[in-house]
Amino acid sequence: MMNVSLQEEYARILEESRRRGDLMEEASGQERRTHPRLAVKAADIWISSVPEYSLVDLSISGLAIMANYPLQPGEVINMTLGTTLSMEAEVVNCVLVESPTDYSDAVFRIQCRFREELQGMELVVRVKRREFEN
Repeated sequence: MMNVSLQEEYARILEESRRRGDLMEEASGQERRTHPRLAVKAADIWISSVPEYSLVDLSISGLAIMANYPLQPGEVINMTLGTTLSMEAEVVNCVLVESPTDYSDAVFRIQCRFREELQGMELVVRVKRREFEN
C-alpha cells in the first residue's frame, strides 16, 4: 500500500464506502459540500474545544458533529487523529437541532470546513481505512 498515492487510496475508499452504503446525500438542492460526505461509525478524532461530541459525517472538505453546546461561525478548532495527524477546521454553521426544556440537554449540529483539503483527504482515508479493517 506504500506505492498507492493518497488520491488513489481515496478513490478506493470512496468506492468501498459507496458499496457499503456509507455515502450520505442531502435533500435535493440542499447539498453544500463539493465532495461526497461519508458516514463515520467510529473515529479516534480529538477536537480541542469540544470535549463531548458525535461525528455525523466527513468529507475531504469538512465534517459535521453534534455537540451539546454551540460554536460560533468563524471559530477555528484544532483536531487530531490519534497521534499522527493534526489539522485545523473553521466552523461555518451551527444550528440548534434539539432543545428540551433543560438547556443543558440542547443539541447543536456544527459544520466545519478544513483549512486544507489534502489533509481532509488524508483524514478520510485514515478514518475509513480503520473502519474497514475492523
